Amino acid sequence: MVEKELKRLFEELFEEQIQRLDRRGCPPTIITMLVAQKELVLQRAKNFFQEGNIPFLPVIPRGCGKLNLEDLMMMTEGEGGKRGYSLLFESEIIIIDIDIGGGKSLPPYSPYYIFNVEWNSIFFGKKSEEDIVGQTRLFLTTEEIIALCCHMEPFLLNYYLCALGSRVQHVQRRSATEKMPIIYKDVVGGRPCLSQTLIDRFFPYGARFPSCSWRGI
Repeated sequence: MVEKELKRLFEELFEEQIQRLDRRGCPPTIITMLVAQKELVLQRAKNFFQEGNIPFLPVIPRGCGKLNLEDLMMMTEGEGGKRGYSLLFESEIIIIDIDIGGGKSLPPYSPYYIFNVEWNSIFFGKKSEEDIVGQTRLFLTTEEIIALCCHMEPFLLNYYLCALGSRVQHVQRRSATEKMPIIYKDVVGGRPCLSQTLIDRFFPYGARFPSCSWRGI
């Protein structure tokens, strides 16, 4: 693809994402922080571009602008514009995949972008992320699959979006099994639901394991 055309497509995608967040009630301060990253985002997207993948997505971590998981899920939409919701406790979610491609750490509570996002990975009969793929790509975290759902619904709600970059740990009770966050469509109301599923068994039919090439600002 010609570089000039690629830049135009990136700029249009960037504006679409910002406008969508604005319509969904994202705080203006966070919108301003994301817009300030535009030039760097467009340049980095060009470096990581791979046809068929999503060039970039804005991610709002928990705590940014005092937003929690329920607030972030409210920026997703299901059937008939119904907003999403969360069944998870904030304190039980941990991030295990924090690499951003250069051994750096992400600033806490700051919005950032993920690049070259592949969402359609299917791995039937696999029991762990080690069985699934090597470490050349970064599995998405809880907030990152929320971002994916926000900007790619309702099509993606036909699948289970698994956050292999995060884990659900039960603080007050021991669990012999590992769990990960997952987003799926509520069968009753058609709303996006953030919940959890076991890792140590075969993944459900329709599961997808999104990943990216880079995360950062």
